[in-house]
This record gives sequence, C-alpha cells and structure tokens, in this order.
Amino acid sequence: MPELARYLEIIEPDANALVNALLKLAESGLLSAFCVVPSEDRAIVLLTERDGRTRLSLERSRRAALLAKLKKLARLDVAQRRRPQRGLFRTTSDLKRLVVSVATRPATYGEIVRVRFRRA
Repeated sequence: MPELARYLEIIEPDANALVNALLKLAESGLLSAFCVVPSEDRAIVLLTERDGRTRLSLERSRRAALLAKLKKLARLDVAQRRRPQRGLFRTTSDLKRLVVSVATRPATYGEIVRVRFRRA
C-alpha cells in the first residue's frame, strides 16, 4: 500500500505526530505491527499491513526521536541500548482500546525496535 508510506512521510517531521499516526492506523486495522531497523545513516521502518509490507525511510535524528517516544510510552529505560527490553502500554480512543507491545534489542547501528498492536 504505497499511499500509506506517502501519508506517513507527510507527517514524518514530528515524532509525536508520527507515533499518533501509527496508532490511528493500528486502531483502524490497517497496521498490525512495525519494526525499526537501523542502518549506518538511516533507519528503515517496516510496516506490517494486511496486504504485505511497506518500507519507510527515516533520518537518524528522526529515528532517535521516534524510539525515545516509544520507549517513554512503554516505560522502558531510554538510555539503555545494549540490553534487550520489553514493555507495553495501553491506549484508548473512540471507544477502541489497543495494547501496544514494544520490544528492543541491540544492533550494529543502534537498536532494533519491534512494535505490535492488538485489541484489548
């Protein structure tokens, strides 16, 4: 679904707006999970949708802001990058409840973050 990646690229500059957009997509059922995989100068966000996967590229500074926001929401240690961490948080809007699971693990160029959404 290329229009999904285009939609998220429009919102991309602000980490809060990007997280909110991802949560709205999960609430609507379009997004079930996503993974942030770092590379040397960028990060690739793999969005798992009903139809398959979509790639979205993030700059290094935006990746750091996105990961910090997700870690704060899941009550993980923001400074810890060398150990795997797991956490979750719940969100409610328009009478829809989501449980968001956040898992991190170390990688060569930072950390890999896997986020899964499920209905509460």
